[in-house]
Amino acid sequence: MSEWNKISGNWSFEERDFSKWGKDRMKEIIQDPQTPKTCSYDGTFKVTKIEGDVFILVSHGQLKHIVTLDELKVVFASTAEAFETAFKKMIEDSVVRLKEELKEKLAAAQ
Repeated sequence: MSEWNKISGNWSFEERDFSKWGKDRMKEIIQDPQTPKTCSYDGTFKVTKIEGDVFILVSHGQLKHIVTLDELKVVFASTAEAFETAFKKMIEDSVVRLKEELKEKLAAAQ
């Protein structure tokens, strides 16, 4: 967050783009060798495409962490029916983790 916005009590509109960091980090999280185990999957995930935006927004004194993944392509092989539900939950949990890491990154920068 900029100094001028801190001085004004965070009431001015401000947006900072963390898209490159967010997409790179999301890819790392999904491709981590431990991640497939959260889905009871004995294999690996490979992210072939990730599109979207990661940014912070300050408006009227509120800080918002925005993660919008427009497209995420992950290569894997599984025929287990329960895998689809577990995989979707893993992606949702990864987005939550990304938002938490973004908060920590901002706190460390202040």
